[in-house]
Amino acid sequence: MAPALPATPAPPLALRAVVTEARAALPPDLAADPLRGPLLALALARAAAPGAEAGALAATIRADFAPAAPAPPLPRRGADPPPAEAARNRSAARPSGAVAGTAVAAAASPVEGWIGTTWHAPLFLLWRDALETGALGHAARLAGGAEAGAAALARTLAGPGADPLADPSIRMLLDLAEDPGPVPPARLTPATLLEALQAETWPPPNPAALVLEALPGEPPHWLLADAATATWLRLSGQPMPGVPGLPLLLGMADAAALGGATQPAGDGRVWLLGGADIPTTLPPLARLPGRLARDAAALVPPGAPDAATALAWAVLGQHVVRRFARRLPGFGHAGLDWLRANMLPETATLRQAEGRDGPRLLVRLDPPPLAPQLRMAGIVPAAYGLPGGAEVVLGFAEG
Repeated sequence: MAPALPATPAPPLALRAVVTEARAALPPDLAADPLRGPLLALALARAAAPGAEAGALAATIRADFAPAAPAPPLPRRGADPPPAEAARNRSAARPSGAVAGTAVAAAASPVEGWIGTTWHAPLFLLWRDALETGALGHAARLAGGAEAGAAALARTLAGPGADPLADPSIRMLLDLAEDPGPVPPARLTPATLLEALQAETWPPPNPAALVLEALPGEPPHWLLADAATATWLRLSGQPMPGVPGLPLLLGMADAAALGGATQPAGDGRVWLLGGADIPTTLPPLARLPGRLARDAAALVPPGAPDAATALAWAVLGQHVVRRFARRLPGFGHAGLDWLRANMLPETATLRQAEGRDGPRLLVRLDPPPLAPQLRMAGIVPAAYGLPGGAEVVLGFAEG
């Protein structure tokens, strides 16, 4: 192994040299192992280049271990679709620059025995909530088709800068039983979409305190949310009145924008709108001004054509994330950045197998810091079905 590089960001050529030497240092069987090889190479490269940015090292190693050709297509249950429909839905290559709301052709999927590593492991947890909340139906209406909607929702949940559509292991998640083809996109505004989602939520929200926050954008939107659970309740172009008798809390910047109708509550970061009594204990969201805006920004898919469309996808994405958080006792209010850092795994290894009733995707998640909470909540291990007939089986990687 070469001597350690200085603790400064390594240029691309230096990164490539470090990764090449790290892989060369592995025993032949590990260098050819698609599961352990990248992880061991990353560990050796981090030791040799402590100043290198971890994401850049990981990307270089992924490229170094990437297969030369995509995995073969996944065998589907039942009769094959007509040739014309198969060509329309499955044959074209997926463009790397696809944007939210645009039809995207399918990439190849794994076959039985295929083993690989995915860097989009959170999608395998969140997709269950997307299915069970009916979010894919709204995504199809937003995007103008079932396949385009599923692809756009995956990009929304993956977060800024991620491109899950280039990952062949994500292909099975987007596998739909039927795709009727393009349909005219519904003119859903962020406010009407949020109203529809709230009408479908059971049990309905029962807030004890509300928080009002301005979301950046043109035109600006004011968001009313449950201050205890972070559930989004209403969106409007104007500040909304609260519910009589319930405290309505704002961050300091939003309170200043509304003028003299507010009074301080707590340590000065939180203000109270109107004449309701100040809560003796501030609910979680009242202690985190600006959290809702950060969550919205983290759920805007790349390439959204305008601010209203971007916010509509953020509304749908947060609905899925909030459902996932509510399944974690005591963490229902947690923000997306906190969930990604503590509850959502970064990577997973996958194996394709044929089950008694159809194909199965065995997903072994690298445990996140709070993996025991996922176990206690029954989120992992677990299994769920996909519309195309396949089953996703979730578990933690051992050791």
